[in-house]
Amino acid sequence: MDMNDVDHVLDIEEVFQTYSRLTCLVYLDIVDNFFVDMYSEFLIPKPSVTITNSSRRLGPLKF
Repeated sequence: MDMNDVDHVLDIEEVFQTYSRLTCLVYLDIVDNFFVDMYSEFLIPKPSVTITNSSRRLGPLKF
């Protein structure tokens, strides 16, 4: 996180403050799932595509 970006820092602080006020377990679960999905989408590298032996035997794909 870039601490020099004041708007970004304020947004993150607001998220933490709002999250800390959540009391309903259903809303907590929704927010938790959202952040886990967002984290996995943006921060975890996607595996590279590899060609398996079965794909090589099929030959080129025709459309």
